[in-house]
Amino acid sequence: MGSNIYVAASGAEARLRQLELVANNLANVNTNGYKADRAAFETFYESALMDTNGDPTQGVSGGVYVSASDAGFDRTPGPVKQTGSPLDVAIEGKGYFALKTELGERYSRAGSFRIDAQGQLVSERGNPVLGTGGPINVSGANPHILGNGDVIADDITVGTLRVVEFGIGRALFKQGDGLFAARQGSAPRNVERLALVERSVEGSNVRTTAEMANLVILQRAFEAAIQAMQRDDEATGRLIQEISQ
Repeated sequence: MGSNIYVAASGAEARLRQLELVANNLANVNTNGYKADRAAFETFYESALMDTNGDPTQGVSGGVYVSASDAGFDRTPGPVKQTGSPLDVAIEGKGYFALKTELGERYSRAGSFRIDAQGQLVSERGNPVLGTGGPINVSGANPHILGNGDVIADDITVGTLRVVEFGIGRALFKQGDGLFAARQGSAPRNVERLALVERSVEGSNVRTTAEMANLVILQRAFEAAIQAMQRDDEATGRLIQEISQ
């Protein structure tokens, strides 16, 4: 058996990983603040491949394989949708809302907030929203958020949203539930000139038509890799029969 089947198998696995990312993107097309996942291809030599026992895999020495690795997420802003809710805000441009979670400080682009039973401003998932002075306690009538980030109740500013940004590169990674975590060594910087869209939220940046087209292309590429594996296996079978005769 030559290395062709291993190369085709690595291609099929890479396409399968891409299919998983595209399917997840489509599942979150209506998730506020969602950022589409992206994958990148990596090539590596056979010497980097190990089996379950830690031994080099079989095949032709020096064979080149491919894998799909996470390239991060698409930072393109999603469409801003008006909701009419006084506690909904969308970020214009760069930045992330800072949230307090059980795992520490996390970040989100989803600006659909509410007030919990303890009087704290929280996210859709119930995580306290951080202001410039910590969690924001809201007491009083007519609570709403202004475009400059001020949280108002009874015509009094009870806090100001803390919106942060990070340097270029892969400073953040996804952690589920619409949250992002900072990589080690990546420190957030407060956005100085905050610009929010009142009574609105940022939608998902997933482009349904493009993702559906990617889904079809990837399915065909996956099927082609599987067919290549089958043809190689059939050729090997015929070769074994000829030798044994």
